Amino acid sequence: MTTEILFVAFGEWILGALACKLIVYGQIVTLASATFLLTGMAIDRYALMGKGYPQISWSPPGLKSG
Repeated sequence: MTTEILFVAFGEWILGALACKLIVYGQIVTLASATFLLTGMAIDRYALMGKGYPQISWSPPGLKSG
């Protein structure tokens, strides 16, 4: 967004070719990682709803059950 403001203010791209490529790369990586993260979370929640939480029997040390 801030780079678009610079482009509109000056009427041309003033940051150079390298900055242009790095900014576009960063935008693509950010979008892809957010997409993969949300997809992974959705798959994990779907699996949890199907199987439920695993049953773990654990008690604090020194506490006797029974």
